Amino acid sequence: MEFLNRFFKKDSQAERPEYPQQREKIAAKDILAARTLASEAHPDHNEDRAWMNQAQGWLAVLDGMGGTHGGEQAAEVALQTLKEAAAKDRSPTTYTAVEAQLQKMLQLANQEIVTLRQQPGFEQSGSTLTMARVYDDEKAKRKLLTMISVGDSRIYRFREGRLQQLSQDDDLVNSMFEQNEANLVHSRLNSITKPEDLSRLSLQEQEFYRRRNVITKHLGMDELQAQPKTLPVLPGDQIFIFSDGITDNLTDRDMAQIIQETGGGQRSVDVLLQYALNASRVGKEQNIRSKKDDMTAVTLTVAKAEAPTPVRSTVEQPTEKRQAVPLESAQVEQALRQELSQTSSMADLESKVSEFYQRGIAFKDYTALQVEQQLQEALHRYTTSGDIGYAAAVVTRTYGLREQVRRIFPETLTFAANRTR
Repeated sequence: MEFLNRFFKKDSQAERPEYPQQREKIAAKDILAARTLASEAHPDHNEDRAWMNQAQGWLAVLDGMGGTHGGEQAAEVALQTLKEAAAKDRSPTTYTAVEAQLQKMLQLANQEIVTLRQQPGFEQSGSTLTMARVYDDEKAKRKLLTMISVGDSRIYRFREGRLQQLSQDDDLVNSMFEQNEANLVHSRLNSITKPEDLSRLSLQEQEFYRRRNVITKHLGMDELQAQPKTLPVLPGDQIFIFSDGITDNLTDRDMAQIIQETGGGQRSVDVLLQYALNASRVGKEQNIRSKKDDMTAVTLTVAKAEAPTPVRSTVEQPTEKRQAVPLESAQVEQALRQELSQTSSMADLESKVSEFYQRGIAFKDYTALQVEQQLQEALHRYTTSGDIGYAAAVVTRTYGLREQVRRIFPETLTFAANRTR
């Protein structure tokens, strides 16, 4: 991996002790893997925690804060609270129930740390929490991912060579800008690797870069609110959760190339941590991102299997044969503009796509899953090119939508980016 040679020293330090690697399976198909390393600045303790649950499909990363022992204690208290809550929960595995479950678990963990902060020596304790569950929805009859996050531990999805951040950092940038503008600022900040790169940033962006580890939400706050999100997952998807020890030292492009070249799973986790460790050692003179910190990664790879058969629509099917009636690009473009103006992020749009799928719409010549995939491709085109007209054309030129579909879409695709009239 020549693109990461800048992260190596010729005389690298001896490897330090690491926490045990973990590898588990969900339903003997979906593979979980994790690894966590203590910072070389304090190798005797680790303020990160990783959680994987074999039976229920949980994965989480917590990054404690609050001094030598306060951060480690906070992360551990929160982790044990999550484990106990998951073990006691008997909710159905529907996305609405799982979203409620995540909110409840976050509040329970938060209250435990609020209590901890009342003890002498733990007044500044807190922790990030990024948590997800991958499960088969009882109603949708397909696999979904529901997640919730506070702080700056991040959840990503790697699909077909593209790494996409699904969570939003609770940081100064997101507290000051609308989501689309915040995403652009984050993109510029994430590209910085050399001291001279800072000159490309505005003075305000340079200040954001210097304060990029300041978070506006964390476990241990008296009032803490976070909204869960539900997304569809496809066979072969790789879900990653990282603490900032990895995302500070590596860019998204670095991580995507590592995952692409290592194939996912434990191998990707091991190599990601090794390169992040090397980056933390070279110093800011070579890599301005270089920072010694605890490093943690958890991943789940969705089993490659045939997609579930969509549930047939309850809408009465016409008896006569219908001819394909293509939608005009302008119609879809207008609908996309309207939906995007009401939605704060790509992740929110994909959450709506998952709800659309649950309506069980199935069409004669293509399935709801295919429509969903096409919508996601259109959204990807929009976020990478900024050309909403082109994104609309991706949909309209690929599928000639029957008249019946056109009647269903106004009701159904309120939950997607392609609402048509």
